[in-house]
Amino acid sequence: MAEAADLLSDEAVDDFSFDDAPSYPQVSFSEKMKAGLVNLGLSGLKDKAEPLIKNVGVPAIKNRYAPLVILILGACCILTTLLAFVLIAFGIKQVYDYTNHSATFPKMELQDRFIAYTKFSTQSDDDSTTSPTTKGQCVLASHLHGQLTAMGLKGVELTADCLVYATLPAHPDYAGSCPGVGFIAHMDTAPDAPGDGVVPIVTKYAGGDITLPLPKDAPSVIPAAALTKYVGNTIISSSGNTLLGADDKAGIAIIMDALQALLTTNKDIVHPPLQVAFTTDEEVGRGADHFSVARFGAVAAYTIDGGTIGEVEAENFNAVGAEATFSGVSIHPGSAYEKMVNSMHAAAAFVDALPWDHSPRESRGREGFVHAVDVAGNVASSRVKLIVRSFEDVEMQTYLDGLHTTLAQIAAEYPLVGCTITNHTQYRNMKPEIDAHPEVLQRLMDAATAAGVTPTEVPIRGGTDGARLSFMGLPTPNVWTGAELMHSVTEFVPVESMEAAVKTVLELARVWGQA
Repeated sequence: MAEAADLLSDEAVDDFSFDDAPSYPQVSFSEKMKAGLVNLGLSGLKDKAEPLIKNVGVPAIKNRYAPLVILILGACCILTTLLAFVLIAFGIKQVYDYTNHSATFPKMELQDRFIAYTKFSTQSDDDSTTSPTTKGQCVLASHLHGQLTAMGLKGVELTADCLVYATLPAHPDYAGSCPGVGFIAHMDTAPDAPGDGVVPIVTKYAGGDITLPLPKDAPSVIPAAALTKYVGNTIISSSGNTLLGADDKAGIAIIMDALQALLTTNKDIVHPPLQVAFTTDEEVGRGADHFSVARFGAVAAYTIDGGTIGEVEAENFNAVGAEATFSGVSIHPGSAYEKMVNSMHAAAAFVDALPWDHSPRESRGREGFVHAVDVAGNVASSRVKLIVRSFEDVEMQTYLDGLHTTLAQIAAEYPLVGCTITNHTQYRNMKPEIDAHPEVLQRLMDAATAAGVTPTEVPIRGGTDGARLSFMGLPTPNVWTGAELMHSVTEFVPVESMEAAVKTVLELARVWGQA
């Protein structure tokens, strides 16, 4: 027998729109009786019993045990009847509860929504040439497309590249001329640590380290130093052997929760059209490759993709990707004398020659860095992938010149190895573009304050889709999600920080509605 919770699938709950709640017909007592029988598999009880009664009639019993048999059959009938009435009554309750869900249909809470999104495997892949780089992103995109459609948003679109667009029309009382303000989050998670099979752990934090259950032989630990400000908060982490994916599934959950609120509990907020987009491959620098600013239709937007509560970001690293390649000569080791040229020796020397004092471990604040992120190869061919980051153009050029100088030195040291290096711009510092539209950042600061949060403007030691979008004509500062220790197996997010971000998104809708 199906419980009421089984009758309402997870997806049905997830996609439910309160404004479009179905009006279930009233069910009569007789109909409930029939439904109860069907739920219990007893609808054919009478039909099945009639032949049995005919075949076991009193005239057919011709032995001395007839009275005993009749007594047993009678007792069985009585017990069966009593059991049927009990089960039917329980079945009626199930039908009653189900048919009245238009009044009590469960709202999907922010925490549950976020946890549901973490179950989707969506790591991007820098080595892939497809768009998106992994199929899992399309699976989540399709799911979000269904949710937005069920909510009643307009213009919901899932593109060939698995971007998702949608519009929440302006409030009926909105009298302004703004064509739209946007909210954006990315669906992919970082390839820097394992990301499949995420098992979220919810902890009511009371202090100290949080020791996660995995890996069993050496459990991951979230250090107390990263948690001190969150005593009393509800912390969501992974089980310790995968990313959590709060970067940026927390951003998706925040946007979806804010939309749900604007359609239900916060219908009074007067706002312009709100444009929503969920992008792919942000973590590998391709999030804006297929984004259409014209299709989006907003004059400004906000990525919900930041870190600590209260942090708003309108400045980010300039970002360059580089790849050094080394070619050698492979031959059987047994006959390699004065013939083999091992490319890996040159690659290792190149990595060793990188400026340690300008590595991520040694830089903070506004300091840039040069970082080898991946090394692969064999005797015949090796390559080193790097990222270079700096807030300042002059410093960036110094780093790039240094890489070319270092490679030339390695080429001189290993003259038989072919050495080359290429680089490409990934994104640029959005500060000049945001500074040209000061009202976009100011409204974010005002909204955060109205939501009860003290906003702090900090530079992003990284990048967002907003960096590229700002140079595409869509000024897009960044809002916190609450995520901490991102791109690691100890990544976590406090639910309360996400809730504060939801309130800020609602206040942004209000502020833009008043502008």
